[in-house]
Amino acid sequence: AVVSTQSTGAMAGRWQTLLRAYEGLLARHQYKTNIVGAMAGRWQTLLRAYEGLLARHQYKTNIVGTGLVFLAGDLISQQIIERRGVAHEVERTARSVTVGAGFIAPFVTFAYNGVDKIVGSSQTILSSVKKVGLIALFSPITNTGYITLNGLLQGHSVQRISQKIRLDLVEVLMVGYCVWLPTHFSLFVFVPLQHRLLISNIVGVVWTGYLTYAANRQTGNLQRKHSEQNGNEERKHSE
Repeated sequence: AVVSTQSTGAMAGRWQTLLRAYEGLLARHQYKTNIVGAMAGRWQTLLRAYEGLLARHQYKTNIVGTGLVFLAGDLISQQIIERRGVAHEVERTARSVTVGAGFIAPFVTFAYNGVDKIVGSSQTILSSVKKVGLIALFSPITNTGYITLNGLLQGHSVQRISQKIRLDLVEVLMVGYCVWLPTHFSLFVFVPLQHRLLISNIVGVVWTGYLTYAANRQTGNLQRKHSEQNGNEERKHSE
């Protein structure tokens, strides 16, 4: 009973300290403090709504969220990295969103759920290392699938897509491992299952920006190679 009373007193003391600090901020910066408080309250409301949707419709919510991530990533790629301006390729953005929402989101959700079933929901360092190792095995599937589907949506031949995979996959995998291995380890150690795709989507905006930029740049290289090969063949025939 004495310990319980002391704990309650300590908690009350900390609460009073926080309350005095808030009152001090309010006295010095009334408008700023009220704005921050209102924004925090709205964010908590949105987060609770997201958690409710995720609990009821996990796949649907992740599909919509990942589609938005791929939309943001391609916009960043074209407007900030490539500085296309009004020459923005809307079809490329649509392809990115389609592949992200239609393939990446369901597959990653399935993979996260499967890894947790295999290893368990424990967030210890050892189990997290095992989970990261399993997730790393899925990376070739997701990246190969992205390159393949993106190529098919552009109307490329199977031969050209295969050549693109041979040229691009290793680089994309290496960059992906540098980004996603530490990210996944942090997710499995610190973040509950239902929030992992949301946090990974935040990182995914940057990753998607790189992925769409790299795909576009490498497509240009392939086109130049095909043009050179066609030119060489024409010269041989003319000779």
